[in-house]
Amino acid sequence: MKKGIAKIFQWNVISISYTTLRVIAVVGLLLIVGLSLGLYYYFTKEPTDMSKARSLLQEVTVGVRKIERVDAKYYDNKLFMECKSYASQAKDAFTRKEYNVSGDYSEQALDLIFDLNEQIEIKKKPHRALYAIITYISGEVNIRRSGEFAWIKASKNTRLGKGDTVRTLTKSEAVITFEDESKMHLYPNSYMEIGALWEDRKTRKKQSNVRLVRARSKVDFATVNIDTNLSIETPIARTRIKQKKTEGQLHYKENEDLQLTIVRGEATVKRKGEAAGQDGGDIMVGSNKLLGLNAKSGAYNIEDLPLPPLLISPVDKKIVTRGKGHMVLLQWIQVPKVAEYLLEVSNNPYFASAVNKQLHGNSIQLVKLKEGNYYWRVASVNERGFQGGFSNYFYFKVIGDTEIILSNKAPSLLLESPMVFGPFVIISGRTDKGMIIFANNKQFDVNEDGRFEITLRLDKPGDNIITVVTRNPKNDLETREDVTVNILG
Repeated sequence: MKKGIAKIFQWNVISISYTTLRVIAVVGLLLIVGLSLGLYYYFTKEPTDMSKARSLLQEVTVGVRKIERVDAKYYDNKLFMECKSYASQAKDAFTRKEYNVSGDYSEQALDLIFDLNEQIEIKKKPHRALYAIITYISGEVNIRRSGEFAWIKASKNTRLGKGDTVRTLTKSEAVITFEDESKMHLYPNSYMEIGALWEDRKTRKKQSNVRLVRARSKVDFATVNIDTNLSIETPIARTRIKQKKTEGQLHYKENEDLQLTIVRGEATVKRKGEAAGQDGGDIMVGSNKLLGLNAKSGAYNIEDLPLPPLLISPVDKKIVTRGKGHMVLLQWIQVPKVAEYLLEVSNNPYFASAVNKQLHGNSIQLVKLKEGNYYWRVASVNERGFQGGFSNYFYFKVIGDTEIILSNKAPSLLLESPMVFGPFVIISGRTDKGMIIFANNKQFDVNEDGRFEITLRLDKPGDNIITVVTRNPKNDLETREDVTVNILG
């Protein structure tokens, strides 16, 4: 009996190789993983599909109900019926537990809901309100908000809307940039009220209106290569610029007369009030023309202006190393029948606080220039004393042989968080002294201490990538950084 029990509990030793044992372990592990995935799919996959389909269907249901509350005259009813058909098919598929099919129908319905809501928005509010920002200030500039009496000090990047008024003092100037990229440069002692700023939601055309509300106000204006309609009003006339790339100056003079200079492009002037008289038709003013309009009689005359000269050297965007004497020679092509030239040199592209010089020749030697950014342009003055428009400006930078310029190191780059104003993005930062800054291949100024500020317009809604590059002009080494900003549609 004892021997029988011992036989039952006797161990049988089986010899298994190490390789076989590894194979068994791997196979076992694969079986466990496969079983786990199968259980996960069984217990979670179907509920996940169901949850997603339910969420989409709820979104569709809410969207359809909202549109049903809107008057049918604001949207395409045929499109809405198609949307409701997709919604109904999504609901039926969900009831049959065909969650993927239900989700597909819901997504098609949501696409149509988006289109319908856009139709409703356009028809209910065909115009979208736009804004402008102050992109440059020299001296003290004040603004008065719409409906208020008190003036407050303005700062760079201040946003302006309909009814706001901008005032420049005796030694101050300001540049205002509109959402259509039109720019206006207010001279000292000018008052400008912002009128209606809007965009047609359907055609995407933009309208910008301003008013020069006091005599002595003077403004330079420039439109760009996009659809825009810019109007500048005074008490005696409305000047309208519809042509792309139009540049000029409007001066509402102290005796309430009007002087309009068109350098490039074309504008129309419509007389108002007492100045309109019996003949209130539009006056057409073309390139290189000067319009003078009398406030009371409405009488006007148009003078031909001399062409702006072509600049030669230093070539645009030239980097000049400050050498002995710190001298730079400026040259331009002579214009026929010109009595003299007016040269303007400034440290900013708006030519605020510019240095003016009248010259009889077509060149001048600038001496004792400090390190920094220089912008220059030239206008022609004919024998009758009429000044034409300024040439396109050229830019050059004077640098010194600083350590960072002579080294083989790439420049440093530190960017601050971007600020977004509608389609405008402003990025500030710091780099090394003497560097050049680019953003999306556009060049921007760097101050003597290395600080810079970039203002870009981005028309694409959603995420946009801005590439900022700082470059050493001596060895072409550069540092770059990408910034992502979101522009609301």
